[in-house]
Amino acid sequence: MDDYGDFVRTRRDILGMSQRDLAERSGVKQPSIAAIERGRRDPSVAAKAALDAALRLAPVGGTAGAAA
Repeated sequence: MDDYGDFVRTRRDILGMSQRDLAERSGVKQPSIAAIERGRRDPSVAAKAALDAALRLAPVGGTAGAAA
């Protein structure tokens, strides 16, 4: 499986979010989230940024100490 997809799934589970919840928060469609989590689709830069923001993650190159 894809490391980023595994990470999204794990973080989403930790936050108690469904794929639908994440889709609503991020603006990324739920089927796309499912495909990303299964490693069947690589997210675009924009989708990754939206997912990271919805999961409260600092973007790559972001500042240390960002909300986790």
